[in-house]
Amino acid sequence: MDELTGRLEALFRHYVAAFERRQGDGVQLADGFRTELRFLIAQYGRAAVDAAINGIPAGEAWPSVSLH
Repeated sequence: MDELTGRLEALFRHYVAAFERRQGDGVQLADGFRTELRFLIAQYGRAAVDAAINGIPAGEAWPSVSLH
């Protein structure tokens, strides 16, 4: 797993968990998610982020990765 894929998986995990625990309202969570995703797009480029998202296997357990 490369760094970008790991960071995306951590981002998804973080926001799914926050939504499931009802931490904040949905609008605030969505805004935070979009902000962090835009940062990754600015850092790596849209094509790289799209490719990394498409490479994440659906329905599999994710390893522990910290978002930095």
